[in-house]
Parts: sequence; C-alpha cells; structure tokens
Amino acid sequence: MKKMLGGHKFASDMAVQWAVRQWLAQQPTSFFAWSIHKLVDRWDKCLNKLGNLKINQNTPFCNIYRTTLV
Repeated sequence: MKKMLGGHKFASDMAVQWAVRQWLAQQPTSFFAWSIHKLVDRWDKCLNKLGNLKINQNTPFCNIYRTTLV
C-alpha cells in the first residue's frame, strides 16, 4: 500500500479512503491470511516481552496496561 499511495496527492480524505479500499479489494485472500498470522506472532511476542499484564475490558479495544510488581 505504501508503494501504491506514495507520491500521490489526494483531494480529500474520501479520495484516500477510496484508494485504500480499492487496494484492499485487489489483494488475494492469502494476503489477509498472512497478515492475521503475523498479528498472532506479534501479539505473542508482545505478551512474552511485557510479562505481567492487566487487561482493561471496560474499553472497546481491551487496552493492555503493564503492571509492575513492587
């Protein structure tokens, strides 16, 4: 997407959204499967790196806060 959008001047936010949607529609299903797989890897790496976590489930996106043991 970076290559596709690079150097383009868009007249509005709607034009950018349209271009991104067009780009997404052209991607093969394997692109999305690979992307989801990478999210799992990144999530696992994040959890292993941060250690003890507290998940705030009262927010729409379940924010994660690092807890410190004192």
